[in-house]
Amino acid sequence: MELPATVFVAGGAIIASLITGLITFTNILISKDQKTSEFRQDWIDRVRDEVSVFISSVADFTTHLVDKKDDQDALDKLYDDNMKLTSEIVRSYNSLRLHLNKVDDKEIVDILGELYEFAAKGEIDFEVKDVTKKENELISLTQDMLKEEWTRVKAGEKTYRFMKWFGLSMIIAPLLVIAMNYQYIATFLAP
Repeated sequence: MELPATVFVAGGAIIASLITGLITFTNILISKDQKTSEFRQDWIDRVRDEVSVFISSVADFTTHLVDKKDDQDALDKLYDDNMKLTSEIVRSYNSLRLHLNKVDDKEIVDILGELYEFAAKGEIDFEVKDVTKKENELISLTQDMLKEEWTRVKAGEKTYRFMKWFGLSMIIAPLLVIAMNYQYIATFLAP
């Protein structure tokens, strides 16, 4: 029994449209995931910059506080002369709190708060080494968190990884089916 040629044409058209649909769907998912990865990379850069600004501002300001803690007039002048620096500390502190997840990044948020308190509280009951210790803790935790995010960016989003392996399996599976059924197909198509 011979199959009419129109069956093969119709089957080919259906398969071609399915392949086109799959490629389009895959491209949409990949584009979305690439954009998400770009946003993650931008977020990483912004957090890195903000942590750097925050730490340097707090270090600068608290060093001056400790140096002048025994001279109230000098402290008053320090506060008056450094409004821009204190504003930068507040701005970067709030920016980091908005960028970070208060649950996932709790340790980082807590240390940010402790560093902010060094600069914001009226009582200077700390030394520069106390601030430096907290700054180093913040740097270490931030590096770990940013490395984890960078690893996620490099690996791609979950959907992208799934589609990559799904697409590969969609190429290999038909080839395996054809290879396993080669003898049957050859016999069926033989005159």
